[in-house]
Amino acid sequence: MNAILFPGQGSQIVGMGSEFYNNFDIVKKIFNEADNKLNFKISDIILKGPEDELKLTKNTQPAILVVSFSIYTVLKKEFNFNLSTTKFFAGHSLGEYSALVSSNSLSFSDALYLLYERGKSMQEAVPLGRGSMIAVMGSKINELKELIHEIKDKKICEIANDNAEGQTIISGDTDSINFLKIILKEKKKRFVPLNVSAPFHCSLMKPAADKMKDKINSIVFKKPEIDLICNVTSMPENQPDKIKELLVQQIYSPVRWRESIINMHNQKVANFIEIGPGKVLSGMVKRTVKNINCFSINSIDDMKKTIDELKNKKVVITGATGGIGNSLVKKFAESGSKILATGTNEDKLNKLKSEFKDIQVEKFNLGEHSKIESFIDLANDKLIGIDILVNNAGINLDSLTIRLTEEKWKKVLDINLTSTFLMCKSAIKKMIKNKSGKIINITSIVGHTGNFGQTNYSASKAGIVAFSKSLALEYAKKNININCVSPGFIKTEMTDKIPEEYKTKLISRIPAGDLGTGDDVSNCVAFLASDMANYINGETIHVNGGMYMA
Repeated sequence: MNAILFPGQGSQIVGMGSEFYNNFDIVKKIFNEADNKLNFKISDIILKGPEDELKLTKNTQPAILVVSFSIYTVLKKEFNFNLSTTKFFAGHSLGEYSALVSSNSLSFSDALYLLYERGKSMQEAVPLGRGSMIAVMGSKINELKELIHEIKDKKICEIANDNAEGQTIISGDTDSINFLKIILKEKKKRFVPLNVSAPFHCSLMKPAADKMKDKINSIVFKKPEIDLICNVTSMPENQPDKIKELLVQQIYSPVRWRESIINMHNQKVANFIEIGPGKVLSGMVKRTVKNINCFSINSIDDMKKTIDELKNKKVVITGATGGIGNSLVKKFAESGSKILATGTNEDKLNKLKSEFKDIQVEKFNLGEHSKIESFIDLANDKLIGIDILVNNAGINLDSLTIRLTEEKWKKVLDINLTSTFLMCKSAIKKMIKNKSGKIINITSIVGHTGNFGQTNYSASKAGIVAFSKSLALEYAKKNININCVSPGFIKTEMTDKIPEEYKTKLISRIPAGDLGTGDDVSNCVAFLASDMANYINGETIHVNGGMYMA
């Protein structure tokens, strides 16, 4: 799942958004709308400066909204970005307004008005020189709270931004902040004074909040299309009246950004996408949570790379050189997935590689059980992660049971069942770190019906079904889906060898009146691997033309 993040004050730079302004008419319209609403050329300040004008809080806040919303609009309307896998919007301080506009909770025009007024109110709340802010690096938040308590004759000295692990902003009156600096020096704590016009996000901002309360309440807010993670609570919110209340509180309350990131991560967000000027938020995310993907979009090239990266699922396919395996590779290649295809026939793998040039191939014998974990490590490194595992490899060594040797029995179960167990075991470790994953195990109709002369093969395929159900119970809470596809009789090299007389009798038992194709199977696998199947787990989908109905 994705979360889209919008930056706040401090990310501004003269010329931000110019590439989008120069290339998209829709961005020019947004800039013009901002000029008309504010009754001055905010567009000139954004694109040309001077820097001193852009740094004024009353200009910075609407300026960052204009640029962030412009980039988001291009992403959505010009690049058709799919929001179906986006779970949350979040904005750092003023970025909450960008998030609300992008989520269709607040109109762009109303947000411009509110941010301009917010910037003026915050700038006017404390006389120049009466307030200060410092950034403290490398210290825990609770440790800093204890140090603040040590300040004698303290007026206002408060946590303003809990940005990330080891990065905290403290705000307050200048005397109290100066005293805290002395304590920090004594404790050998690193800090940097911030060049700001006012002490934001502390109690000194309550006069600004009082001014803004009526203005915010006078504006119509709608329920956001995607839940907002609020700075004040670090939790999701979608009720308009509550959002208004929290926007007022946010002016004088700490920005709980670190907790917001952790909470989103705990809600299965694996991709954090920063939209707007700078890359500050991405850095904060990386310092706070591990095993996630961060993307910063403030150029057209950034946008293209992010879209490509997000749509390219990383897929491992075993048994890729057979009829069904070929169809699986083709299906995932068509969707732009990054594929590692494996099999035992090097010539067939090379042929597959020549047909689908962007895939990677690896000769590997699943019977070498001791090497499976190393193979998954290799696949994970080559693909830079594993999103989807398709266990398609299998063999059959048919014989009547009284003639079936123990060796043949074990070999079929080793390849078909034990290797599936080991592949899943190793891949799940990677998927847990990534906070999500899909495993599709290919079983067979004979695992449900049995088949003459195939006791070993039928047992192995029935075992895969029971194994997959149990595995799904164990890892559903980890956002990992394990399902089975059970093909009937499919047109492959194997079924081509069936005598025509027997094949005719076989087809007469299939209500659809024909054998299936590899595409029938791969279409089903692709569905289970997609986000449309996120609530399907531990199931077996039968692809057999009606020959067997569970």
